[in-house]
Amino acid sequence: MIITFLSLALFLFTVKHVLTHLPLIDFRAYAIGKNIPEGMVFPADGSIAPVHDFMLEDAQADLAPELLRQEKVMLVIVYNLDKADVNGFRAIKEIGIKAKKKGYTVYGVSASFSDDLVLAKEKYNLPFDFLFCDETTLKTMIRANPGVIILNKGTVVEKKNWVDVEEIEL
Repeated sequence: MIITFLSLALFLFTVKHVLTHLPLIDFRAYAIGKNIPEGMVFPADGSIAPVHDFMLEDAQADLAPELLRQEKVMLVIVYNLDKADVNGFRAIKEIGIKAKKKGYTVYGVSASFSDDLVLAKEKYNLPFDFLFCDETTLKTMIRANPGVIILNKGTVVEKKNWVDVEEIEL
């Protein structure tokens, strides 16, 4: 009986933790320590590369190749603005300001319409512009909406849900 109760408590704690923060174990191609450009290399066996749809587009071009070469990049992922937890925008704004002061290149990344993102940037006074990326790719990168990913020369060095961004050491 006690073991069943402890198992249930552990299960409920794990579920709450994963829903509030990020998964405890990340096996995806965008896990901490993974290098995105290396993940874009197609295997010799002809199978699909683990990272095959990573683009960060503005109105003119894909900025991903340039950003993946930089040492200090912060991507604020808002995969779908309509489904985003708007309570997170204050924390996202603060970490974005802090990152820029520390020399980071900071962009928001979303699959939402650019007009909606411009309005959100103004409404929440966000200190960064948005780039476009496929929603499925963004959900694969991080489950948070919004969430933050820190890159160093294309390697994922940090990932946080908005509720944990104060833990990011820049």
